Amino acid sequence: MHSHAILAPAAALLAVAMSFAADDTTLLPTKDTRILFNEMERSLNGGQATRLQVCDIAGKEPEFVLIGFDHAAIKGFLRARARAKVTGTLKLTVRDVNPAAASGKLEAFPLLSGSEWIEGTGNHEAAKAGEPCALFAAAPDTKWLNAKGKPVETFLDVIISAKDGAKTAMINSASLEISSKLANLEQSLVLDAALLNAMANQANCKGLVLFTRSKDCRLAIFSREQTVSQPKLVLSAD
Repeated sequence: MHSHAILAPAAALLAVAMSFAADDTTLLPTKDTRILFNEMERSLNGGQATRLQVCDIAGKEPEFVLIGFDHAAIKGFLRARARAKVTGTLKLTVRDVNPAAASGKLEAFPLLSGSEWIEGTGNHEAAKAGEPCALFAAAPDTKWLNAKGKPVETFLDVIISAKDGAKTAMINSASLEISSKLANLEQSLVLDAALLNAMANQANCKGLVLFTRSKDCRLAIFSREQTVSQPKLVLSAD
């Protein structure tokens, strides 16, 4: 009887402690878009595309995904939990891989640029005034700016150091192996602490760039326009 009287409150306290152990928040994207480098598509905006796609960064027709989150919210979460270990996990839902039999590695790094960008209203359509594309941060005449705030010819010149991976220490150490077998399934990419810190504290960090160095395939995920399957950033503190 006495043992039960002691153990029951202890179990209750443990349950309460466990209920407060999880400390996390989920941030949805504030914007996302496609950047396309096919010769006929460089002036197109993909802000309303339901499919976000990447293609070999070193190829002739690379494609990129840009995703923006509320950086002030990230900073606030980190500051409020300064003594805790904070993990940022990017959750993405696979749409497809082309060709279907292929697979490829999806990677991420911070967009370090002097250019602010909006999502845009295009779905594979000509960028309207102020919208981003491969040629302009804001069409029709505002060029992309590099990390030092200097104008460059195209978006590729902003992130050119990511081409071989050796010059950019901020490429996330973890990546996702994507195949058609994972279609409609959510995958998780844990972000490095340095990358998460850049998103929170670097003024020239304008979001995340998703890319691939895998050849001969295109990897597609769902955009925030697909509300059930949109990207998410989950911040967790231990």
